[in-house]
Amino acid sequence: MDAGEGLPTLGRLELLDVRQVWKHEAHTFTPWLLANADVLGELLGMDLALSSAEHPVGGFSLDLIGVDEATNEAVIIENQLTRTDHGHLGQLLTYAGGTDPVNVVWIATEFREEHRAALDWLNTHTDENTRFFGIEISAVRIGESVPAPLMRLVVQPNDWGKKVKAIAKGDTTASERALAYQEFWTRFLEAVHDRKLGWTTSTKGSPQNWQSLPAQTFVVRRQDRIIDPPATAVAR
Repeated sequence: MDAGEGLPTLGRLELLDVRQVWKHEAHTFTPWLLANADVLGELLGMDLALSSAEHPVGGFSLDLIGVDEATNEAVIIENQLTRTDHGHLGQLLTYAGGTDPVNVVWIATEFREEHRAALDWLNTHTDENTRFFGIEISAVRIGESVPAPLMRLVVQPNDWGKKVKAIAKGDTTASERALAYQEFWTRFLEAVHDRKLGWTTSTKGSPQNWQSLPAQTFVVRRQDRIIDPPATAVAR
């Protein structure tokens, strides 16, 4: 009997030069991410919607800006199809200062240990409403198949993995509370839009006891008791 008889025939995974797939960072990679936000969102455990590329921040341009629709938290993304460098770290912090996001994402082909440590330090020394992520991007294929993106999360907040897993497991109590919050805030946003208050363009309610209104950069909070959405809200 042939030793290989009955065994599956498998291809070999080939690592590609990212420049074979995305010829130019600004003209190819950033537009690709804009059109495929779900790929990045799945890695981050977010319901990610990207709304703008080359978003102006003062005299500079941020690669991508968007929102985690599950929480209405702002997300900014800085890309580079090279190894991380000080210049892009500086840009990342400049853009964060100009947009006040909750989630700050840096994507590169390789993270230097110094820059990985810098993001870890920021996650340790900033409050829970500011999170930094580092992602390494590469491209692969099997045989003559079309290339596929391969993203690896190399930096994340200390408790982020636990939060994502808890959501995925669907803890009953937490899920029921989250659904109640989300229903309340969805009704609240409907009331905001019905009254044409112009506070925000968001339509999906937050699964938490607060709702961010990015257009006005304030947060509305509510008590645990479910009540009808108010006609107006007070910033706290």
